[in-house]
Amino acid sequence: METRAGVPAGAATNHFRNREALLVAVAERVLELHFADMAAATDGMAGPAGGFDKAYVRGLVSTMVHGALNSDEPKTP
Repeated sequence: METRAGVPAGAATNHFRNREALLVAVAERVLELHFADMAAATDGMAGPAGGFDKAYVRGLVSTMVHGALNSDEPKTP
């Protein structure tokens, strides 16, 4: 992974103790960027009644990713 990213060997382990920690950090960053994009796209618009908080969406995404990674069904693009 580090070779493909063009960084020195061991660079990732300086920040993340294992692959799972790296993937969690990536997922959290994707959510952060998504929320920023959605906030910019919906600036001034009313959201759904009651709204969705970050914890709810984070849990939903986590459940979907976990289900996709642990499914025996063939993956389609």
